[in-house]
Amino acid sequence: MNKTSAGIESNKSEFEYANIETSNSYKVRPLSVKASPIRYECTLREVIRISDEPAGGTVVLLDVKYIYVRDDLYTDEHINQELVDSVGKMGGDGYTHNGKYVELGRP
Repeated sequence: MNKTSAGIESNKSEFEYANIETSNSYKVRPLSVKASPIRYECTLREVIRISDEPAGGTVVLLDVKYIYVRDDLYTDEHINQELVDSVGKMGGDGYTHNGKYVELGRP
């Protein structure tokens, strides 16, 4: 995941650069990450610029067109969150993984 944050030429594939296997998506044209246990396929609704100041940011609104969930993640017809190896994005280079804070410098 972190490797795809590198600044590469716009005509280069992040998938190839980071050696990530792809699969066709179900409802949108862009490819999906094949190994991802949960995938959201979305289309862009709106981009809202909050501020040009440092840490001002942008809000991106998407419309979900399809959700893929790997079959083994279900327990009693619900996604078992304990089986999902989630990573959360924090500020700057920070992430959270299984309740632990981790920093990953961008390449």
